[in-house]
Amino acid sequence: MHSSYYAVLALALMPLLAAQPARSQNDPTIHMVTYIDVAPAAKDQAAALLKPLAEASRKDAGNLLFQILQRTAPAHQFVILATWKDQQALDAHDAAAHSKQFRGQVEPHLIAPIDDRLCIPTFVAAQK
Repeated sequence: MHSSYYAVLALALMPLLAAQPARSQNDPTIHMVTYIDVAPAAKDQAAALLKPLAEASRKDAGNLLFQILQRTAPAHQFVILATWKDQQALDAHDAAAHSKQFRGQVEPHLIAPIDDRLCIPTFVAAQK
């Protein structure tokens, strides 16, 4: 079930990535997708913890995007979509108090480790 959810999510996100202008291979931009699975009874607590994380993270230097999605069924699964100017901005975010505080507070509610995945957008040129 999880694999089909992630496949549908990936397909839903493709238009967002395709809408960005093409970038060179030397582009330092970092795209991160983070999957968070909490106990079903803790979904409201996790949502409450994610809100201030998003608000603080959007103010981080070098943040270009920080969105949180919650699955409707089962509603205890969350995804964070984040884009950072470069590795330095991501490292600063990871070291920030709000990031450490969130991870510490959500830890007791997790049913699986937080899954951070670096993503590389793929762009396809129009055929002539």
